[in-house]
Amino acid sequence: MTYLTRDEIESQFEPGTFDGITDELWDSVLSGVDGLMAAYIGVVDLTALIKTDVDMLKQCALWLARYKLQDNLPYDEIMDTAWHTRYLMALERLKMIADGTLKISSLPVTQAVNMPVLTSEARRGWGEYG
Repeated sequence: MTYLTRDEIESQFEPGTFDGITDELWDSVLSGVDGLMAAYIGVVDLTALIKTDVDMLKQCALWLARYKLQDNLPYDEIMDTAWHTRYLMALERLKMIADGTLKISSLPVTQAVNMPVLTSEARRGWGEYG
């Protein structure tokens, strides 16, 4: 599951912001962000979520990736501090999702491998019995 692409990240910033970042570093950062998010909230199918939740998760991924890329860009104390703050905010948001204090629509529940899943295809409600 990839939360963001390189093009999506680059489109959020001024042209030339990421000059000097190698393809290998891009791949490593994006893979690392996906892994970090999966460690907090599991593997999430973005197509199963509503747009606002997708946007929130993509924003978290953007903040995480941008912070990781900052080490390879010219030093700027103000920007380094700002991206560190956003990085911590993204981690806090992921913790809240994992703890259930921040709800995500249709976030799949992880179940034990051998645990039976009980479902019913019959709809129940006013006027429907079965």
